[in-house]
Amino acid sequence: MGASMTFCSSCCRAVVSPSSSPSTVIWPAVGRACAPATLPNGFAGADYSQTFSGVNGVAPFSFEVVGGALPPGINLSPAGVLSGAPTAAGVFSFTVQVTDGAGNSTQANYVIQVSSCTLAG
Repeated sequence: MGASMTFCSSCCRAVVSPSSSPSTVIWPAVGRACAPATLPNGFAGADYSQTFSGVNGVAPFSFEVVGGALPPGINLSPAGVLSGAPTAAGVFSFTVQVTDGAGNSTQANYVIQVSSCTLAG
């Protein structure tokens, strides 16, 4: 599942293509490191969804925010689903930690820019 955004019908007339794959945190064979995709930006009041996944680890994977702050109105589920509707515009930086079933973990830093959605006229 990739990024998904729904825009208010009378404003923000933009087309955003969903990503073709989820953000992925990768554990290489030698040492652990993060290699995630960047997250798409969003609009205040518009639905936002992005799914993270873990590979090269032992399932199941769990996800949590361990630093910074998500945009207000957005939550990260332990299953790795980042979703909601941002309630405020701004630039939000946060760190996601993924832990595999064996207790190994790694972290990745993300930024989401949320823009205001205003009517022209």
